Amino acid sequence: MLKISGKFVAKKVEEKSVKKRDGGTFDFKEVTLEYVAKKPTTIVARVSDKVVEEFVEGSKYELDIVITSWESDTGKIWNNFVVMDVIDVEHGTVQKTQSAPVIDYADDDIPF
Repeated sequence: MLKISGKFVAKKVEEKSVKKRDGGTFDFKEVTLEYVAKKPTTIVARVSDKVVEEFVEGSKYELDIVITSWESDTGKIWNNFVVMDVIDVEHGTVQKTQSAPVIDYADDDIPF
């Protein structure tokens, strides 16, 4: 597991839904983040359910992003980029989210 902390701009925020094998859906929020530097870096991450902050496109945030992976029985490796903690630095106020423990995402219905 890796943990990245940095200041990012929320470029795009989307509510997504993926159909599961059992016919149900797996709903999640996905945010496209850009680390602003000499050579900008873009990360697309699923937002953890523990994060209470609402992302606003174009706003700047200080984030903790956790990167994990696990290997399935078939040998396929699943990577997870998950936003865990958010501080809103755009509006001059600090809005710290609930701290979330490190989670083993191998138990997700749809791991990604």
